[in-house]
Amino acid sequence: MDNQHIFHLINGAIEAVNQVIPIPLTRGQTQRIASPLEQQDLGVLVSFFGDIKGQLVYMFSVEYAKQFSNEMFGMTLEGEMLDSFVGELGNMLTGNWATHIVHSVCVDIAPPIVLQGPTQLSINANAFLVPFLGENGEFKIYLLLDN
Repeated sequence: MDNQHIFHLINGAIEAVNQVIPIPLTRGQTQRIASPLEQQDLGVLVSFFGDIKGQLVYMFSVEYAKQFSNEMFGMTLEGEMLDSFVGELGNMLTGNWATHIVHSVCVDIAPPIVLQGPTQLSINANAFLVPFLGENGEFKIYLLLDN
């Protein structure tokens, strides 16, 4: 996959965040990363397949997830409801991403996998980090493209 395609996929993820997340975020510099990925609180992994294969992984603190739920639904979710919300947020972001990239590649997405607590993912893929900074910390998107 050439750099222009990767740039398009990353920009699709940035646009998805801008359209779905209702709180102000400042995007940090995108960077290529190596394994492993580590997260502290909550994450969502959504696989995609079709013209390209890989995963989008969204990682954020519990406080961020609660802030997202409050902004989107007018109430702060906790426990199982927060976990369900986080999975649906991953679906919304990935579905929106898929619509942004559809003019160059076609993908289908799998159901989300919610990651709770400290998690380490070892990867064998081209991996890119797109960090966003906000009032309550950092929200990260990892784009993992299968080799």
